Amino acid sequence: MSSVDALIAILLFLAVFAFMRGIWANNLSAANDKITAIEQQFVAEQTMMVLTQTPGNPIDWTLSSVFIPGLAINPFVLEQSKVSEFCSITHSNAAEYLGLGKFDFNFKLSYGNGTVFPCTNHSITATNGSVVRISKRVLYNGGDANVEIFVFK
Repeated sequence: MSSVDALIAILLFLAVFAFMRGIWANNLSAANDKITAIEQQFVAEQTMMVLTQTPGNPIDWTLSSVFIPGLAINPFVLEQSKVSEFCSITHSNAAEYLGLGKFDFNFKLSYGNGTVFPCTNHSITATNGSVVRISKRVLYNGGDANVEIFVFK
């Protein structure tokens, strides 16, 4: 075998190796994107459950004592004082208490007539990427209301 044949064989091997590595990296990236989407959906559902179905931890939490900011007196029945307190928590602290990790969120509470409850600390808008939206009907202030959670990266 001549040195030219050996050189061609080595170049062919390297080209095949580079092609296979590219395919592997592309598949790995797609798998990571799918894992992130599943994790994002899970975080959104968990956040909605904590806020609308639990009283939080401790049960009678305040701004100075909150570990987990649940808003419910009973499942899907929100307590006015806890909603107000939640809206007073800084956005970064609320995200930490809710265990959002690498994700961010937007919280929106609207009355049955469509009027939005002012909760500006948690009215962050996603700038890019995928957004998971979950909506639940709740009772708030004696009437029908809707809670929406948006989770994004």
